Amino acid sequence: MTYVLDLKRLWSDRLAITESQRKAAASVHLDPRQKMVSVIVAIQSDDLQVMKTLQSAITQLMVRELIIVNGSHSSLMEDALTQFAYQYPRAILVDGHNVCGLAEAYNLGAQYASTPFALFLSAYGLLQKNAIMQLLAIGIRKPGAWVVGAALTKREQKHHLPSQFMKNFKTLTTNEVPEVSLVGGGLYAQVVSAECLLLPMRTFAQLKGFDKRCYHTTFHWDLCLRVHQMGGDVFQAPEAVLAIANPALRSRRLFKQEWQSFLGWSHFYQKNFSELTNIFSRSFFYLALTLSSTISFGNRLINLLTKRETTPKRKMA
Repeated sequence: MTYVLDLKRLWSDRLAITESQRKAAASVHLDPRQKMVSVIVAIQSDDLQVMKTLQSAITQLMVRELIIVNGSHSSLMEDALTQFAYQYPRAILVDGHNVCGLAEAYNLGAQYASTPFALFLSAYGLLQKNAIMQLLAIGIRKPGAWVVGAALTKREQKHHLPSQFMKNFKTLTTNEVPEVSLVGGGLYAQVVSAECLLLPMRTFAQLKGFDKRCYHTTFHWDLCLRVHQMGGDVFQAPEAVLAIANPALRSRRLFKQEWQSFLGWSHFYQKNFSELTNIFSRSFFYLALTLSSTISFGNRLINLLTKRETTPKRKMA
């Protein structure tokens, strides 16, 4: 058996911590030298904007490893990720070409995590300085199951949710969410954004990961609901702000994304709400979902065609 000593990785973990970082860690009673978090990012497009996300994650305090599940079929993306992993030995590349949907990609990445906590980060989310430390400070001392989400500076367009949807969701959580601040600066919440989710690996294991049939749309709703139902808590960290970049539109993935979105909402509704509703409520939900999906697909298609028309063409020599 051959053992390889990665001196570059060892040196990277021994880089000096600045005084400002020490003060920031002390303010939330954490040791900045501890590497306790595995960041998991799933890449499913050829948009190189994701490199900014990876850079914002790898430079965070308390991160032991950055697990990148690559589902892109772009050679440019493959080369960029290979170069990134060479520059940062704590980056772990995982082949994600055989997975279907964001939730399944996250489940695959979690299998490579070696820390007590996992952060599932959108490929277009930019973490601000010390964001992971602020997220961790809220939940780390909670004895039970928990999940913490970040606040967003910009929200992507979402499906419009009927009021009955939230009413059913609150009914299933069974516990009241108090409107009080926590010692770490967080707030109790019913559900948090899918773009940035931090939770203990033991909780993730108890839940058996994300429901892959929720795809990229409702896996966070399903996760938060199951955390509530097992007696845990869901928190939002208003101080840990996540900026969301606009992903580039790609015509070959447009229909697939909208179809998976429809399937994700449909599966979540059938799985959790079918016993709470009658045939009229279900019919109204599917009618609203179909209309919302059609409008969303139409708007994205128009934006894509408009962008193509406004893109200047190269002059022929």
